[in-house]
Amino acid sequence: MRNTMVDRFGRLIAATFALAGFAGLADAKAIPPEAAPAEWVDYARQATGTITAWLNAGDPNATAFRAMIDGNADAPDVALIVRIWVDRNGALTRVEGGAAIDPAVMSGLNTFLVGRRLAAPPRHMRLPMRIALGLRRSPPPSSI
Repeated sequence: MRNTMVDRFGRLIAATFALAGFAGLADAKAIPPEAAPAEWVDYARQATGTITAWLNAGDPNATAFRAMIDGNADAPDVALIVRIWVDRNGALTRVEGGAAIDPAVMSGLNTFLVGRRLAAPPRHMRLPMRIALGLRRSPPPSSI
């Protein structure tokens, strides 16, 4: 079995849904993943993988976002637990995090993600989705 960051954070989806209340992300309509239709859980897993890949890509916008969070975490990898909204066509329309996430980081995340497109969500899926986004910290500059 591969042990990539996407795999590790994909396995955290159920824990993220379950722990969302403790992270200050609960709402009255939240349901645990074991009570959600399988297609909702699958969609959330796919969305997590896609968004994590976008954030860890080598393009300048992803690199700039990761550089912003580099000073805000001690761990080599960072997990942001967020709520995301998508429209019926799969366009990301909003991203929110808990109070523990720096407002500048959330602003940067919204700038980076809002308007990007995922696959269309399953019909009647409740939103927002609560997901854990895994980010690799930028490697330190090499000294030659």
